[in-house]
Amino acid sequence: SKPSRHEIYTSALHHADRAPYSMLFSERKKTDKVDISEGLRSYICSHYSDSIANSHLDALTSLNQLREDVRAISDKSDVAKDLLFRYYTQLSLLSFRFPFAESSVRVQFVWYDVYKNKKATNFSIHFERASVLYNYAATLSQLAASQQKSSDDGIKRANAYFQAAAGAFQGVRDIVAEHPECSQAMDLVPEALQMLTTLMLAQAQECFYLKAARDKMKDAIISKLVAQVGDYYEQVASLLNGPALKSLVDRTWHAQAEILVLHYKSLAQVKGCAGLPEAMKYGEQISRLRLALGFATEAKKKLGRGTNLEIKEAVEHNHALVDKTLMLAEKDNDTIYHDPVPPDMKLDAIEKKPIVKPTPLPDTAAVEDPFSTIVPYQVQEAAVRYAETRDNMVRSEQRALADLNELARATLSSMNLPGAIEALEAPTGIPPALQSKINEVRNDRGMQLVTELMETLSTLSTEDTRMLKSALVELDKEEKDDDALRAAHGGRWQRTPSHTLTGTLRQEGAKFSGNLEHAIKSDSFVAKKFQEHSAYIMALQTGEGEVLKLLPANDLITGTTLEDVINLKRYLGELDALVARREALRTELSEMSNNDNIASKLLAQQHKPHEDVFEEELRKYNDIKSQLRTNATTQESLLEAVRVENERFVAGRQQDSIAQRREQVLQALSNAHKAYTELKANLREGIQFYTNFQEILSQFERKCKDFIFARDQEKQDLLEQLSTPPPQQAPQPSTQAHSARPPSYSPQQPPAQFYPTAPSPVSQAPSAP
Repeated sequence: SKPSRHEIYTSALHHADRAPYSMLFSERKKTDKVDISEGLRSYICSHYSDSIANSHLDALTSLNQLREDVRAISDKSDVAKDLLFRYYTQLSLLSFRFPFAESSVRVQFVWYDVYKNKKATNFSIHFERASVLYNYAATLSQLAASQQKSSDDGIKRANAYFQAAAGAFQGVRDIVAEHPECSQAMDLVPEALQMLTTLMLAQAQECFYLKAARDKMKDAIISKLVAQVGDYYEQVASLLNGPALKSLVDRTWHAQAEILVLHYKSLAQVKGCAGLPEAMKYGEQISRLRLALGFATEAKKKLGRGTNLEIKEAVEHNHALVDKTLMLAEKDNDTIYHDPVPPDMKLDAIEKKPIVKPTPLPDTAAVEDPFSTIVPYQVQEAAVRYAETRDNMVRSEQRALADLNELARATLSSMNLPGAIEALEAPTGIPPALQSKINEVRNDRGMQLVTELMETLSTLSTEDTRMLKSALVELDKEEKDDDALRAAHGGRWQRTPSHTLTGTLRQEGAKFSGNLEHAIKSDSFVAKKFQEHSAYIMALQTGEGEVLKLLPANDLITGTTLEDVINLKRYLGELDALVARREALRTELSEMSNNDNIASKLLAQQHKPHEDVFEEELRKYNDIKSQLRTNATTQESLLEAVRVENERFVAGRQQDSIAQRREQVLQALSNAHKAYTELKANLREGIQFYTNFQEILSQFERKCKDFIFARDQEKQDLLEQLSTPPPQQAPQPSTQAHSARPPSYSPQQPPAQFYPTAPSPVSQAPSAP
């Protein structure tokens, strides 16, 4: 049977969705061979040391080879894409760590633009980063354009690649915006990068439209997708015709963008006709088809000999369909419907619906940095300041925590708790709670354990003090020797005085001395606590016989109600749980502080004020601090409840001297057990501190020895020059007799292993009881 008009219109709408044409992509930039390693090695030697530079030779060689591999890329593949991004990531890490510039890390990067093949050179590593990221984006665009879009999988892959390319080109534009020196290359001007970003989005949206058409989505939805494609191409055409790109980009791109703007505007109007005949809006249908035909006619006029064949076919096919459909619609309206045709300016605009967006660059947080041990001096200083601020906060919290523990202990002691309850519950013999304490101390061999821990602590403290003193004495000897030679040779001894060069090392040594002083003071508190409780700890270790000798029996305790005891024990149990929770928070705070090294974050945020980074990083301690505040408030309420309940408890029982003595001994034994538990924790914490501190002091010793060795070599060279008479035919040189490389540890050129990169020892010192 003959098809209806509705079927003809519907067929025309669906046949407008043609197979995709060849899409646009960017070529990759070209570069010359550049040696990065030599400039980096020279900088590391002069600002750190030869040994540090030599330890990174493999990393420098690998970096050079990675650049050569990138330079040699000739295909469009995922392997090429990944190689480019790997090199870009390494460059980003280097930019945080080293100051690439003509006056510091001197490496001249060379690149040629993709439009005119014009050479551009720059000493900025950001120029290299922008160029490499551009090639990463270009490779993504090539992968997208090469996908077979006749299949669903091909369209999906192309869509993903185009969105990723848009994100990469946008990333290049961000680099150039932050580092304007990059825009000396014509293909890195903001307009060119914005054009490519928008072009990639246009083609990604096209892929989405083609998939929607293939899935036979409603034409009302497809019209919005198509309208957005046309809008993207209109932005592209506007940028291409602007003053920055008009004479730069190949004219075929201009022509293709202009044709596609008109083609997709036409197609959007065609799709916008969907449902109009059914709604009996014949006049609006004709108006939209006329508008579509106008766009299609203009697109057809712009077709030329250089137009892509697939685009030409798509435009001509769309023009023929619209022309035929409009003719039929006008004929039907003239003979049957007589619906008024509104002018096109009264038509509602086709709604645009963007579905695509630039995909962010892949995450690089887990990428290994081969130069991670080299920390810039400014970052080291900032890390020191942060560590001091953090450690002051931690010490303040630990002091407050120790005060809370002491308040709880003193308050309970003044009420003979829990001794009074134990005396009541077990008027003779050994109470069960005390028996468990005896078992624990006896099984630990408590006195011997504490004594051994204290001996270990003392040995480590002595060795740490010796190491620091030895290093500082050697610095003093070197300075004394330098002063003596300067006095002996007068103006001929032309080298930098030692005290000028050792300022950083001496400042570091003074900090370590303060750390040791604090730790030794904490050790004295621990020793005093052991002395106060050693007799009762020994009694607990000796066992039941010795404890019973100290503990009088009393069979006369009466009068106290069971309810008083139950309430008091409940409050004491809650207080014990509160103290245990506080101790867990103290451990958590200490561990968090010991593992808190923000050097890498400071590196990654060098353009952000350090104080802002400090503030952000210190916020992670707020939760623990808040819990400690809540804990303190809860303890205050609990101690008051214990006081009130203890008054009832005391009032309800009959006391005599034997009962009082029994309570006092039980309380003393309970206090001794608590002190024993704290002693073990404090001593082990102190041993851990001194052990960790030895590693830090060992590094400090090495730095001092390296400095002294370099100065000694310099001294020998200078003495040799002074002992050699000058040639008679030439005057005495007037230049200073410095060595080829100045010592590594001047205030301007500190060593890479500067102390702040290690955990701060202050926060690890044993806390005072």
